[in-house]
Amino acid sequence: MGVKKMDQVNEQIEGAGVAKATRLDLDIAGYLVATGTLLLPRDFFQPPNAITEQFPTIFCKGNFELLRRPCVSVVGTRVPSAEGAARAKRVTSVLVDLGFVVVSGLAKGIDTVAHKTAIERGGLTAAVLGTPIHKIYPAENKALAAEIASKCILLSPALPHEEKGQYLFPRRNRLMALLSMATIIIEAGETSGVVHQAAECLKQGRKLLLLKSLVDNSALTWPAKFIKSGAHVVESPDDLKGLLAQC
Repeated sequence: MGVKKMDQVNEQIEGAGVAKATRLDLDIAGYLVATGTLLLPRDFFQPPNAITEQFPTIFCKGNFELLRRPCVSVVGTRVPSAEGAARAKRVTSVLVDLGFVVVSGLAKGIDTVAHKTAIERGGLTAAVLGTPIHKIYPAENKALAAEIASKCILLSPALPHEEKGQYLFPRRNRLMALLSMATIIIEAGETSGVVHQAAECLKQGRKLLLLKSLVDNSALTWPAKFIKSGAHVVESPDDLKGLLAQC
């Protein structure tokens, strides 16, 4: 690595607020160059907010200026029904038409539908990983991740060595909730990890939107619990637009 390039990377590391000991232990500078990754500047969000406080280091590829735009998360099960996938497309299309950045977690199923639909419709999308940014999960979405990085933004709060751990995806869910003015849950089972993001959404003071099809599903108990805690039910595109206008 050239001295000039290393100096530029080190300047960015200082701007992102990474501790000196962490830099030495993990060779963050070399990692950034090797993976073509940037660090989100520590002063990116002004005034400092919960993201600044809870996520001191965020790795990203692409245009992080997109995060200044209004963002909405679209999430759901990894194994959606045909109706669930269709609903995800319709909801994402509405968000793109309204000018929102569509945030999701690059997982199989609803996340993948949301990212692909946003791109296909000429919109913007942000993919938040639970794993380090060099370790795309699931592997089958590597091409999609590369496309998102080249056209929009791919980001991760995970340090290079954090490739495994039960905390990775709950932490990812919290970051997604914080980045978004609202989270829309399309379809999710009783034990889905998406329920954790629903909880984080309300905990962080963000709007939580549940499709009516979820609420009407008698096999699910969690939607009713979240409605009692402040979640909103989306019954139509106009309903969705109205609820987002209140954010």
